[in-house]
Amino acid sequence: MPREPMTRRQFGARTAVALGGFALAGCASPTAVRRDHRYGVRSEYEPLRRVLVHAPSPAVGNLPGPADLERFHFDAELDHARAVGEHAEFTRLLREHGAEVLEIRDVLADDSDALALIDGDPNFMFTRDIMTMTPKGALLMRMGLAARRPEVAIVARAMKRLGIPVVAAIREPATLEGGSVMWLDRETLIVGKCERTNDAAIEQMHALMETIGARRLIIAHIPQRIHIDGLIAVPGPGTVFIRSDEIHRHDAEVVTRGGAARRARFADLLEEAGNELVAVERICNEVYTAPFVGIAVGAWSRDDAKNALESCGGRLVTFRGDELIKGFGGAHCMTCPLWRVS
Repeated sequence: MPREPMTRRQFGARTAVALGGFALAGCASPTAVRRDHRYGVRSEYEPLRRVLVHAPSPAVGNLPGPADLERFHFDAELDHARAVGEHAEFTRLLREHGAEVLEIRDVLADDSDALALIDGDPNFMFTRDIMTMTPKGALLMRMGLAARRPEVAIVARAMKRLGIPVVAAIREPATLEGGSVMWLDRETLIVGKCERTNDAAIEQMHALMETIGARRLIIAHIPQRIHIDGLIAVPGPGTVFIRSDEIHRHDAEVVTRGGAARRARFADLLEEAGNELVAVERICNEVYTAPFVGIAVGAWSRDDAKNALESCGGRLVTFRGDELIKGFGGAHCMTCPLWRVS
């Protein structure tokens, strides 16, 4: 029988109880679970072979008032059936491009507490924000949007079920979301110092560089943005797409493991790292399944990005996601890559 979506009050009450019970269960001893070695990510574009997703919960059709829309950061209530259909088309494309698609409901199919929380959370379809995969295992976030914080404990439980180690977690009082964490190359991680990223998170990321396999860290100062994946995309080696109206607006800091931080313009640091900057009208929140091969919501795609990919021998594939983007997230936001092969 279909599960009835929880009201906002029920969701909050259930969350308080469940968080104590989950307690980041994915951070178990390495001997507690059988490891699955099909994990590890250190780029935005190496062939995507395994990805965690979640089809829109019934809660996306239960956001009746402005307060709920604001709390969960939605433009409008979604038509649930249409959103599920759009998401199914998206996951079909991911499979066609060679990825094993893991639906978190399937991973935790026998966990009734987790399913109750998932079904009552309209934002869970944006799996990118909950964790970031590193070469060594999962790095759990601590969400800047308070309504989303229960999601982290659920994903920790999913990682344990999959046999994927959790190497670290962003801890209170820090806030950081995966949409602001992006691999520039195999040694360099970019973190957006944005609306949902605070100073405590930056300090913790500095301390975690060796743990997560990063030799360099670039901190981009983008205070008026929610995430960095609306500013840049990394479609292939040596190439960065960046919004044309912001290309020279932002400062950044770069720190090498064990060294001091140096401040410069963000665009200059990207070029210093050996990248060609390609100015585009708008980042279309695409996810890359191979170098210069992207998938994006059709309504957000742009000819300049498509043409740039085609000039590199790649392509941009689109799908209808008009309902899905009412939550202000596209294909990149709706995928949490678990395994990219070199």
